[in-house]
Amino acid sequence: MNRPRAASSWIGAVVLGVACTLLGQGAGTAADNKGSSLPPADYVRLVEPSVKVTVDALGGEVTRRSAEKARVAMVMLAAFAQYDLSGTDGAQRATLRDAALDTAARIKDKKYAEAVTQAKGLTKVAANPQARKEKVKLLGPVVDVDELMSQFRAPDKGGLDIENLFDKLAGVADGQLPAAALNDDLRLTAYRTAVAAELCKEHTPPQKAPLWQKLSDEMRLQAVRLAEAVQAKDGKAAFQAVEKLNASCNHCHREFR
Repeated sequence: MNRPRAASSWIGAVVLGVACTLLGQGAGTAADNKGSSLPPADYVRLVEPSVKVTVDALGGEVTRRSAEKARVAMVMLAAFAQYDLSGTDGAQRATLRDAALDTAARIKDKKYAEAVTQAKGLTKVAANPQARKEKVKLLGPVVDVDELMSQFRAPDKGGLDIENLFDKLAGVADGQLPAAALNDDLRLTAYRTAVAAELCKEHTPPQKAPLWQKLSDEMRLQAVRLAEAVQAKDGKAAFQAVEKLNASCNHCHREFR
């Protein structure tokens, strides 16, 4: 995943709003958001990378996989945006969600040029006060489980290489992630994984549904623990989390792939 570039004016405004909210509640730390699949400040940091994935995937010759990659990035952006609609930025989040879903629909209709133009404007979309500040169902009506999980694949298969990253980190020999690995990219990837796990939990497979629910919960929990450990620069805790996250994913693959 690419590191976010300089924030746009809209993102700067949202960051300021988040900071004011946190100051009003008291000093903010990772512990304040313990258990949250996506803290507000990290939601903001996921906007530009999500747009970049879509724009890059649709630049040049568009294939089935690159179109899927672009569309899933927009669906995930919608999920990030609507994760918490209860704050003062609820209308902005709901507006961004709706615009991201409209972009995803254009991609599905193969209106790629329109989708790119619209995606580029998502970092500065104006809030619509009438936007519906209630979550909309994404898994099923908008994206299926296979499409959702495609972001974990290798780049040559239309993914973001997340599965390979976790495999590599879980194989570290000394049981502690190096300081260089405890960066913003890994933290944001962990939160992306946690949100994807919450969406996965909405799926009901025809068999072993309780196991699916359990593994989705474990995937979310360990992804959040990984993000929190990265934030705390705790290499040992980060390794333990990614090892358990990897084990949960491998268990799911054995049972349901």
